[in-house]
Amino acid sequence: MKNTHTDTPIDKIFTGIITSQAKLYNNTYSFLSLLDGEVTISMNGQTVNGSRNTVFFLPPGAHIELGTEDSAIFFILCFDYLFTEDYLGYHAYEKIAPGSLLLRQDSDSPLIQQLAAVASVCLDESNSSPLALDACVLSFFHYLKFHYIEETQASRPDHLSERQYSQLLKMKSYIHAHYTQPIALSDLASQFGMTPQYTATFFKNAAGETVFEYLARIRLNKAADYIVYSEETPFYIAAATGFPNLNAFIKAFTGRYDMTPEQWRQSHPKPEFEVTSGNIFWFRPDNLAKDYIDNYVPLRGVSSIPHNDRGYEKHYNIPVTQGDFFHLPWTFLINLGYIQGFSHGDYRRQLASVQNIIHFTYGRILRPFDIITPITVDGQQLYDFSKIFRVLDFLKQIQLLPFIELGNKRSKINIGAWDRIDLKVREDSADYYENLFKILPAFLCQCINRYGMDYVGQWYFELWTEHSDLDSDLVAPSVYAQYFSRVYHIIKRIIPQCRVGGPGYNTYAPLSHFEQIMTTVAGQGCSPDFISAYIYPYVLEDSEEISGPKSDTPILSPDPDIYKRRLLKVHDFCQIHYPEIPDLIITEYACEVSSRNFINDSIYQATFIAKFNLDGFSLAHGFGYWLLSDISLEYRDSNQILFGGNGLVNRNGIYKPGFHTFRFLTGLGNRMIASGPEYIMTRLGNGQLSLLVYNYAHLREDFCQNNTSYASLKNPTAVFFPMEPRDIIFTLEKLPPGNWRIRHYTINNDHGNLLNEWIRLGAPENLSRSDIDYLQAVSWPYQEMYYKETEGTLEISCHLAPQEVGLYIIEHII
Repeated sequence: MKNTHTDTPIDKIFTGIITSQAKLYNNTYSFLSLLDGEVTISMNGQTVNGSRNTVFFLPPGAHIELGTEDSAIFFILCFDYLFTEDYLGYHAYEKIAPGSLLLRQDSDSPLIQQLAAVASVCLDESNSSPLALDACVLSFFHYLKFHYIEETQASRPDHLSERQYSQLLKMKSYIHAHYTQPIALSDLASQFGMTPQYTATFFKNAAGETVFEYLARIRLNKAADYIVYSEETPFYIAAATGFPNLNAFIKAFTGRYDMTPEQWRQSHPKPEFEVTSGNIFWFRPDNLAKDYIDNYVPLRGVSSIPHNDRGYEKHYNIPVTQGDFFHLPWTFLINLGYIQGFSHGDYRRQLASVQNIIHFTYGRILRPFDIITPITVDGQQLYDFSKIFRVLDFLKQIQLLPFIELGNKRSKINIGAWDRIDLKVREDSADYYENLFKILPAFLCQCINRYGMDYVGQWYFELWTEHSDLDSDLVAPSVYAQYFSRVYHIIKRIIPQCRVGGPGYNTYAPLSHFEQIMTTVAGQGCSPDFISAYIYPYVLEDSEEISGPKSDTPILSPDPDIYKRRLLKVHDFCQIHYPEIPDLIITEYACEVSSRNFINDSIYQATFIAKFNLDGFSLAHGFGYWLLSDISLEYRDSNQILFGGNGLVNRNGIYKPGFHTFRFLTGLGNRMIASGPEYIMTRLGNGQLSLLVYNYAHLREDFCQNNTSYASLKNPTAVFFPMEPRDIIFTLEKLPPGNWRIRHYTINNDHGNLLNEWIRLGAPENLSRSDIDYLQAVSWPYQEMYYKETEGTLEISCHLAPQEVGLYIIEHII
């Protein structure tokens, strides 16, 4: 992802004439192009001459001397510093034609054509589209990277062999490419086929510093540039450079530079381009400058971008082994919502259809006892379980085990992040739990009689700790611990093998809040069979993740790795506090808590699910996506075929992009071959290989602060950071020779995207049955199949548009 911190990629354009000598100070990546005449240019003891169509590169921070015997006309194109480094790489000025200021000097230079095209579009007052300028700039950057950027390497240290030095450079390159993301030793180790222990030792011996010292240095160097060259807040810079929170960033920055980020900004003002001595006559206004450029460099059209065979592609060499068994958490659990939803016939049909394809293991039901009717027989209190048994019978029929949430969880629909429609008045906690303690033993005994001990013994029971949406407690930790203890002992006394856990920790709350709950539970003599938590990407007003003025309303986090950070927080807590780590289950996660936001219906839902599951599969026993179907969220305002509901299936049973990602995840095997930040490769026992890849773009910061559903419907792609297509080449090694069949499936803006198809129809509120059938038919992933012959090495080339998810099934044909 490119972190652009400016409205335009161009800092300034200067067009002028020099008649004698002048000295300049250059503040950024600049290119001086001679339109007419001859000049001599000197910098750092180097002097070169140039004439018409010569292009010079002026690195940032350079003091330059210009001289001419007659006069010369030129233009200087100054690119924004951060924008350039984001696209060309950190300190790219060290790689642009190293050792020479002169880039090109001939009469038919495509380079000056490229630069003149950028300048002409930028100076064109009639051009109102920033896309035209961005296209020209990216075309130029690509041309520059293709022809003029050389990968410079420091001399190899004597104590390293060629192979060791090559491995070190690859590791450093990986860190440079992923420093904005959480990088664990295990990530680096798996990337290069090493153990974490060996990786740490090798890097320390080879580089003279640890992996994390090197990573911190890269992040702090970039952060220092952001502070100087942008006006972003320290919070935003911390997130953009990979720090887990603002406090960690400030502590690390102050330790390195002996001043805070704000002090650094005050003492290091942004440098400006200036003429320090001599006279240059600048052409003003912009239309005059444009005329000079257009007249001296007739634009014959910038040539198409050449095929890229360096720089933009990503390569992975993967030896295909038998692989190690690993647990698949993504289909462990699906949230089915409140139990009243089962009364809807269409809901049951949708659930059966989804389960027939995805095969989730558990279905999580909220407030199951709301449909139990108390009856009195001969003065004795009994209960009518017939309604709940119809639900449990149905789940058994479709092979979905119950995961029963027993807490006093409010029945509601979120129409905004924190605006809701309450469907049921919350009961007093004491009354609710007193009733629960009476019903639960009778319910468990009846379940054993109906289904047998072995089947019921596979069930999970969760007790959610009651709190409001803003995480202010309604039940104190000590009271929750008493409730949990009673539920735990009731269930264990009757069905010892059942799994009982909690507390449904909301991970946007401070970790101390979670620790207090679990400490009080342990004080009751209970050891939960599993720890449950929720992950929604919100930050609270008192969170260390927010800088600047506090808000009364939590906002979506602009950090694309917020989910992994919060998952790591809970995982690490469990490792520290429990000798035998209980299973960690994320019983709810989604990209938006609101059920009235169209990003829930968009292709973003697909890449979000892929990223969440592949980022965290090694950290948790199971994940539970919220929610199965939009039917659970229908209300008076949900007359449209899509209304922003966070189900995998819309109200009419049409599969959304997120559903197709789950289909892709079920295509993965249970043996791990390799994984990385954007892919996973597995195999099944029969030798079939599966490769899942994605190109994730996070939500823009302005949308995070004001995420209205209207804006995301009007232009769904406008709410994301701008992203490039991504080309990834996987070279699979050590394969049996012969013929291989590759089946390729992809979800993108044009395939499997129900929201886009609906928008193409004009987003009508009322659709005919034939319209619905049409949308059902067209909202499917793209599919293709092809064959490759190999002698042991197979290449899979993946071209991924932004927000695209792809699955490759690779089979050896005997």
